[in-house]
Amino acid sequence: MIAEKPSTGSWLKAKRELAYLLSHNTYPTNKDEDFRYTDLSFLHDEKFIKLTSKASLQAFWNEQEIKSKSIDSCTISNLLETDSAEIIESNRDFVVSRNTLNFELGYHIRLNKNNNEDWQVLKLKHSSEQGETFFRHLIEAETGSKVIVVEEFQAENQALINSITEFKLSQGAQIFYIRRQEQKPESIHLGGVFATLAENADFGSVLLQSGGKLSRITGEFSIDGKQANCSLKGLATMDKTRHSDFTVSVRHMASNTTSSQTFHNLADDNSSVAFTGLVHVCEGISGIEADQMNRSLLASHDAIAYSRPQLDILSDDVKCSHGSTTGRPDDDAIFYMRSRGITEKIARELQKAAFIKAVIQIPHAGLQKEITDSILHDNFQKDAEILLEML
Repeated sequence: MIAEKPSTGSWLKAKRELAYLLSHNTYPTNKDEDFRYTDLSFLHDEKFIKLTSKASLQAFWNEQEIKSKSIDSCTISNLLETDSAEIIESNRDFVVSRNTLNFELGYHIRLNKNNNEDWQVLKLKHSSEQGETFFRHLIEAETGSKVIVVEEFQAENQALINSITEFKLSQGAQIFYIRRQEQKPESIHLGGVFATLAENADFGSVLLQSGGKLSRITGEFSIDGKQANCSLKGLATMDKTRHSDFTVSVRHMASNTTSSQTFHNLADDNSSVAFTGLVHVCEGISGIEADQMNRSLLASHDAIAYSRPQLDILSDDVKCSHGSTTGRPDDDAIFYMRSRGITEKIARELQKAAFIKAVIQIPHAGLQKEITDSILHDNFQKDAEILLEML
């Protein structure tokens, strides 16, 4: 069931025409290579898309809600009201085409040169009470910008969020991106993160999936300028019968560029986690360093992990590595902790907490503590304070 195409300006009309053709009555299943771990055919008659959407979107700059179009070094406007904008083509992904067709909430944001050396913080808060909601953001980081962008998503059980965020980093721009879901158990989250990096640009991220019965994030990052760097980290914590899917690709299109991917997946009960990662190095470039690692921790015998790390190297002058590990909690480490007076329950939780904390590395002390504490409280509840003291 696809909603009628909303009215748009001329710049978006052609893109929505294509999106309509690509997503109309077509739903990917696990027979499609890009969705082999996440079947979306349920969308054909799922309850979420039959409900009227109730959603809200707020923006904050250094903890102050943005009330005008410009504040300090940030300019923000409604993406639909922008005269023109270059957004990615709908044929990149089913979720993207569905979003392009339907989005009505979203910002076009320009981040200008900071007035000081400190990180500035832009926070976007999304919420959905019911139905299928579409968010879309285009964020352009100009030379000299140095901004942490935080996206937070909250959804009730009768909600499906589809959210796409695009970054364009100019020469020397620095962006650190945090994406976090705090959704109710029966909600669904589908989304994508896309970024292009010019010369000397630096893009870092922490992608966090938890809550909701299904979460799938696609990330595509193109390193187009020399001396640019892209460092990606991700974490999924799943329990019960929940499912998460990270599908990430980094493309080196210029010489002397670096990238890293570190994704941790924790699965408990009957849950499942999936990671598909790609490093592509195009022909004719040199001086490339890239690494990719996916680690999965199965906290129960019924949990499932899928992993597909991949390298596509068309150049000789590279230092590239990739790997994957899947295992259960270390019984020897648990025995060691128990021999020193730690209960078995806390010992097992401590091992999981350390696995979680290892990828939450944020260049802002306040956000580092806030997000780490919150995730540990969400996953370990009454034992969180004990674990925080011991880590």
